[in-house]
Amino acid sequence: MFRRRRSEDADRDEFDYDEPEQPAGVPRAEGGPWDAEEPFPALERVDLGSLQVPAEPGQPAAGMRLVRFVGADGPRWFVRGLFTGPAADGGDPAGLLEEVFRDAVVVRGEHPVPPREILELRLPPEARQALEEQAAAEEENRFHGDLNPFERGPEFTETR
Repeated sequence: MFRRRRSEDADRDEFDYDEPEQPAGVPRAEGGPWDAEEPFPALERVDLGSLQVPAEPGQPAAGMRLVRFVGADGPRWFVRGLFTGPAADGGDPAGLLEEVFRDAVVVRGEHPVPPREILELRLPPEARQALEEQAAAEEENRFHGDLNPFERGPEFTETR
């Protein structure tokens, strides 16, 4: 939530955000997603810039399937999730994705971002390096095929 500056607030920022009070050092009982400025459970997470997602083995891949949207409000942010495949129906298959969603940490940052503006995500350095190596290998293989334009091809003989 924000409000425009009034004349008596001339010395304050243009937007004044109201943040809910949270006890320091104690994670919320209802769980996450967590704000980076509040206490959250220590887990191994993939750092995507404005979002840190728990690194769980065997996370299902997305596809064109039935989907379920989930969301959570936080201080100055809203995070949306999309569950696909068997997890879209809920039940046991959704358990892992719901846990990953609850344990995500939102890194809002100190820079001002207009309401409804999407926070920037970035690949972790290891994933970025792997993609760059893969792209370089594909580019190299593209020009090093078995085709030699200066070599004579097979002879054509007509048989009857």
